[in-house]
Amino acid sequence: MRPFKIGLVAMVALLLVCIWLHSRENLDIYTDYTDALWTTLTPVLALGTYFLARWLELSEAVAGWSALAVFALMSLQILIQTYRSNGFSPYFILALYAKIALFTLFIFLIALLLLGGNTKADRRRRRGWAIAAGALFTFFTAWMCRNRRFSHIDDYLAGRA
Repeated sequence: MRPFKIGLVAMVALLLVCIWLHSRENLDIYTDYTDALWTTLTPVLALGTYFLARWLELSEAVAGWSALAVFALMSLQILIQTYRSNGFSPYFILALYAKIALFTLFIFLIALLLLGGNTKADRRRRRGWAIAAGALFTFFTAWMCRNRRFSHIDDYLAGRA
């Protein structure tokens, strides 16, 4: 358990360095709201693709490969957009790290809040905290966007955003 805790502290510390660099305008974590939404929805849509394929009674292998294809294609767009925003530099790696770390910490927090609780009242209270954490994640992600607007999806995919 100790290495996990040390890793978590290091992960948060590096994320704070990335946020500091972003606030100094050395690093672009998210270009705009479209970039943030695309990054956040990538694992969600991949998981949704898997469950949709299973619901359509496709084999588990087909469902897994379909989800992997959706995840890979959307992740490729994240890589391209992050490269366009930061160029090929250490900031590119740090921006990718910040995107992944922020979402990973959010998922860990939501899982801890939703999976705990012995009584009905405790579960209800934890759901309230999960909603608050979701709102905080949304606010924090919006704050880290360089441009406070949505770009058209065509412009985002073509790199004109």
